[in-house]
Amino acid sequence: MCGKSCLIILCMFIATEFVAHAQLSSKKRKNQCEFEQPDCGFCGKRINVTLIARNTIREPLFEVTADVTRVHKRELLSFLEIAAQTASEFKFVVSNAGSGYQVESINGLPRSNEEQWQILSNDIPLECGVSNYITRSDDTIVFNFTSTLQ
Repeated sequence: MCGKSCLIILCMFIATEFVAHAQLSSKKRKNQCEFEQPDCGFCGKRINVTLIARNTIREPLFEVTADVTRVHKRELLSFLEIAAQTASEFKFVVSNAGSGYQVESINGLPRSNEEQWQILSNDIPLECGVSNYITRSDDTIVFNFTSTLQ
């Protein structure tokens, strides 16, 4: 048994991890993922978001844009659903990967082992799926069909 010395070491480790996490959080890129709703739910002012689906590698090539305007700040999946309702050329399929919803296909073009739908927020790749990213005012979200073999 190590007694007080183990307890002190454990407390120092926890404090170090807490400080490291706080430093990372303060440096966190503005577009990183949220895994919990804000305390007030999805609230605040209404925002505008532009969604772009782009395929430049496999026929039929396409680029589709949908502007979703005056919607309360919420997860990206909700903006995809609104875009699909308002722009007939913007269709998508998602699946729950356990840690949230991931894009399976857009406009009938499915991801595969060699190709995927990369999601960019204001040109910065997201590190999560469409149910864990909370959109921000004037976001431009690009769903870019890319090769995983590069």
